[in-house]
Amino acid sequence: MLSQHENLGLFYRELYRSKFKAAIAAGTARPLVLPFDLVGSFILPALYLCIPHTRRPWLYRMRFAVMALVIYLNLAMIGCTSSANVAVAYGAGLLGGWGIIWTMMLLIWTRPQFEAARVERRPRRPKTVANGNGAVSGAGVETQGKATAPDERVSKVLDEYEYYWQSYPADGSFLTRLDWVTDLLTAFRGSGWNWAISSIPHFQRPVNPHSGELVKLDTIPLVTRSGYTRFRTYSSFLRDRLWRIALSYLALDFCSVSMMKDPYFILGPDGPHRHPLPPHLAALSDPLLQAWRSALSLLGIICAIHLVFSLDQLCRTIPIPVTLGPRADLWHYPSTFGSFANVPRRGLAGFWGAWWHQTFRAAFTAPAAWLARRGLLPRSPANSAAAGLVAFLLSGALHAAGAATAGIVATTTSPSPSSSSLAFFLLSWVGVVAQAAWGAGPAPALLLLLPRGRWRRWVSGAANVAFVGLWLHFTRWALVDDLSRSAIWLFEPVPASPLRALGLGRPGDSWWRWDRDLSPRWYVGRRWWETGITL
Repeated sequence: MLSQHENLGLFYRELYRSKFKAAIAAGTARPLVLPFDLVGSFILPALYLCIPHTRRPWLYRMRFAVMALVIYLNLAMIGCTSSANVAVAYGAGLLGGWGIIWTMMLLIWTRPQFEAARVERRPRRPKTVANGNGAVSGAGVETQGKATAPDERVSKVLDEYEYYWQSYPADGSFLTRLDWVTDLLTAFRGSGWNWAISSIPHFQRPVNPHSGELVKLDTIPLVTRSGYTRFRTYSSFLRDRLWRIALSYLALDFCSVSMMKDPYFILGPDGPHRHPLPPHLAALSDPLLQAWRSALSLLGIICAIHLVFSLDQLCRTIPIPVTLGPRADLWHYPSTFGSFANVPRRGLAGFWGAWWHQTFRAAFTAPAAWLARRGLLPRSPANSAAAGLVAFLLSGALHAAGAATAGIVATTTSPSPSSSSLAFFLLSWVGVVAQAAWGAGPAPALLLLLPRGRWRRWVSGAANVAFVGLWLHFTRWALVDDLSRSAIWLFEPVPASPLRALGLGRPGDSWWRWDRDLSPRWYVGRRWWETGITL
């Protein structure tokens, strides 16, 4: 084993793995085990929603008991679950936190069995119209033609199938209900549902979700106001996703190799005080060093999101389109991020509310939407700020849960990851509110001093981008410090490293990054239900 002076990242990666295995042997921690650790986040909510309750008020009231059990199971998992794989260790907390937030939306803040409907496909039914003699003609009326198809896959099946809005199939078989519920539980952005978030391309919603009306296929845009785009052809979709995967892969390799040369990304803010910086970083002034760390961490996060989401979309659309049915259609998978033009146009609010991936938006905004539907949160600047506060609190709590499960292991050499992730998102909310107040007050008066036209737009846009960059840079510590203490940057993000193959890594670094500890394997727990596949 190399010493920490030769390869700091490899030393602490092995140290954390040894500590985790010792914690398992002592019974103070356990690995993430499937399917057991999916019970609170997925299996229990799915089973409850598979039982029709629209005509059983007593069963509908049971959702509060189910929700309480979901909270208990997920909090218990967050308290003792981790992994030798630092990404899975962090992901265990995200799974538990998201299980609570998402189930709360589906059971408390919304009523899926009463109100939700999804786009589904069925064999085309012949349409009949009455002729002049009052008789029925079987010629039919075309309501969905190839000219209205949103993409080429839909166009190929419209001769035999039609798309309609499917509400909860209360009278269907258990497997039919399970298919509907599984789609609901995994549609985080609501793609293909009548509650889809406004950021992504979506069809015009049905007037009545229970009518089974046909989908107006020509109502889904190619680009939304937030800049989320979709593709009409598989060739253009494939080129875009493969390009993003390749670019993200190389960028992640660069980020990982660079981070492993900086003690900050290995041990957190205390790392540089305990281990000397390499010469190329020691030569930088402190402002430049902090700017470098901000840029590197932001690049790593963005590329990781692009890589994971692009791979997921490829898996859903290319190899198994037959089994997924309409869930493999291209319109289901718009871009991960919106247009960056939202940032110069709207500042920090545009960064978080439009450009940044909106995967969790529906759940984060659900409490405020529930209050608004009941007239308890009328539209006003103050109430909008309150709704934003709730959303940022939930986001902070979600990321703090990830830091908590990672911190079960990564505590040997630095303080345990704390709730500073929560502070980062609260500070982001403060920035959004402060910028909105500035935009409603002094900013317009100052812009009037400039010539009309492009100058005002350019100055306003540049000021917004500068504010976002500076705000994120000076609040970055709250999130990235947590990620560093959580050892998340020690994760090997790509299986093979071109840069390490060129000799740009640390001593002892192999070009092949993934080892046995990153592979799924069978685990026998202390109790029978804790036995399964561990990550």
